[in-house]
This record gives sequence, C-alpha cells and structure tokens, in this order.
Amino acid sequence: MRQTFWRTLAFVVGIPIAYLVIWTILLILARAFGFSISDAGTLLSVLGSIMGAIFAVGGLVVALVAILTQIQLRDRVQGVVEDAKQSVINKFEQELRGEYEKQIRQQVEGMLAFFQATNAYDWKQAEKFVTEALQKYRDLPGARSFLGLRMSNVVQAHFSSLLHPGNAVPLESLGGPVTPMFHTQFALINPAPPKLEAIHWLEKALQHEDDPEGNVTAALALMYGYSDAYDMMIDTIQKALTINLSFASYFQHPDNLMMLIYACHSLVSVEEVLRNVSLKLPKIDEVQQALKEASDPKKNPYILVQPYIEWYAVELTMGDISRTPVKVRIVFPDKAKLTTYAEISIQGQSSTVIPTQPTTTGTIETFIPVDEILKQLTTLGVVLITRI
Repeated sequence: MRQTFWRTLAFVVGIPIAYLVIWTILLILARAFGFSISDAGTLLSVLGSIMGAIFAVGGLVVALVAILTQIQLRDRVQGVVEDAKQSVINKFEQELRGEYEKQIRQQVEGMLAFFQATNAYDWKQAEKFVTEALQKYRDLPGARSFLGLRMSNVVQAHFSSLLHPGNAVPLESLGGPVTPMFHTQFALINPAPPKLEAIHWLEKALQHEDDPEGNVTAALALMYGYSDAYDMMIDTIQKALTINLSFASYFQHPDNLMMLIYACHSLVSVEEVLRNVSLKLPKIDEVQQALKEASDPKKNPYILVQPYIEWYAVELTMGDISRTPVKVRIVFPDKAKLTTYAEISIQGQSSTVIPTQPTTTGTIETFIPVDEILKQLTTLGVVLITRI
C-alpha cells in the first residue's frame, strides 16, 4: 500500500519537473545554435517544432510499447490456458479415465445382468439378477418396474387360482419349473405369493419415477388390496385413474376387482371401491336382465354348454367380510315356470344349493323364482359383486 502511494507521488511531482527540465534544455540548445532569446516568435516556432517532433516520437514509442505489452499479455494468457488445459488432460489421464472406464464397465455388466433377469424362469431368479444389475448400475432404466410388475403378475395369478381352483395356473404364477405333477403339487403345497416383495419393488419403481404408462401404480393398487391395506389401496386407485382413466376397465376386470375388495371389511367399503372404479352393486332387475340375455341362444351360442351365469360375491359374517372367495352360479330359469336354482361355492367348503333340496342325492327337485333366490342370498349374507 505504501509503495503504491510513493509511486503515485513521484509520478505527480515528476511531470512538472520533467516539463521544466525539457524547456531548460531546449533554451540552452536554442542559444547554442545561435538563436536570440529576445526573438520570441522565432524561438517559439523552433521550440514548437522540436517539441512536436519529440511528442510524435514519444507517441510512437508509447504505441509501440502498448503493442508489445498486448503481445506479451496475449502470450502469457495463452501460456496459462495451455497449462490449465494440460493440467486437465493430465488429471483425466491419471485419475478420471480409470474411474470412467470402471463406471462404463459396471454399467455394461449391469445391463447384462438385467438381460438375464428378463429371461429368468421365475421371479426369484429374476430378483437375484435385478439386484445384481442395480448394484452395478444404480440408475438402470426400467429394472425396478420390470421386477415389480413381474412379481405382481405372480401374485395376481395366485389370487386367480383361488378364485378358479379347478383351472390350470400359468408357470410364471408360481415362480417354478413345470413338471408332470406340477398342478397337483401346487394344489397341495400352494406356496405363498410374493405380495410384500412385489409391493417393495413397485414402491421402489415409483420412487425412481419408473412408472411406464402408469402400470406400476395400477399394479400397486391391486397388491395393496390383496395385502389388506385399504386406505393405501383407495389412494393408489385414484392416482392410477388420474394418470389414465382407462385403468377403470382394468380394475373392473372380475379377478382384479375381487383383489381390491379383499381389503374391504364392510359393505360400505365394498361400495366405496365399486364407486371409485365406476361400478355399483347389481340390483335384482339387473340380475334378471343378465339371466334373460344369457339364456337367449341368439346372444349366447354356448347356452347348451354353459346353461348358467356365475357371479363373484362376498360373504358378510358378524359385520365383517370373509376373505374366502365366494362364487354364485344361477342356472337359467325354466321358460315356462320362470323358476330355477342357484349354487354357492366357497373354497374349502361343500357347495350350498338354493333352495334347500329335500334329499341329499344331488338331484335338483325344488325350484324357485330368481327374486326369491336373491332374497335367500341376502339372508345368508352373500352379496353379489360382479359377473364372471
């Protein structure tokens, strides 16, 4: 700070001193060349010429110095830039190249593991490969949603097997290989579906914004339903419908609808689920109309093979809803008498016939009108939900 002050002071004082010195030297030179100091006009003219020449030369010197300074400054800047550039290159070569190569190698290994997951024969093996893939490539696109949806498909198929115990269950549903005794073994063992695992991976997918076309959200609603998480299920249904209203038809599918209703503990909650997916409980006239249309050979070419319609239902017991799937089969009424009968099937229990038959031989001898059948269903606490 002091050095700057003294430099400034020397510069300010030096200017007038230099001015006086220059004029003194000029006067001495003028006198030496024989000019008379008394001849002011001539003297000033000569001095002016000399000063002009001096200032012109000084200007050229200043300009030259400025140019040289700019050139020197540019060379310095270029040198600094080149040094910095070389420093970055050296850093990349010495430190970053190896790290980038490692990351690229891990990403490739992660994608290969994910490819193996897509070809895995069951969900357990798929989970193993996806976990390995995410360890290598943390942000691997689509990995979490793939596994979550695959597991949810297994859970849905398992639930469908409870609704249709006599039907074959797809291989992927159980997460195991097919053997000649495959379906028999499943009926005996009936392994637990990966509900919690499916929820875990579907939630992880949503956390990473991995929700292709809203399918993850829709599947998660079903998983919450089957896991008896009613409030979370309702919230997720609404989110799925906000993404795409067409998911209403997805939720209306009979098997999917029963997965949602699995979380219900009262008739009020059942009606809330139905309302959220644009449905309502069927009324007597709607059931009668369905029977009328289904028994018309012009509208149902399979009337001789399947002379009945079936409904999924729930059973109210002590104010709660049984978790055991209920299926109600109503046989087409006699066209003349308009009477018929129904059969209630509950998994693990003997079927119940409405009306009660006078014998236990299995022969149907007593028939009643459809509206009477529906009244007896209500008395038994059986509520029709949706037609299969």
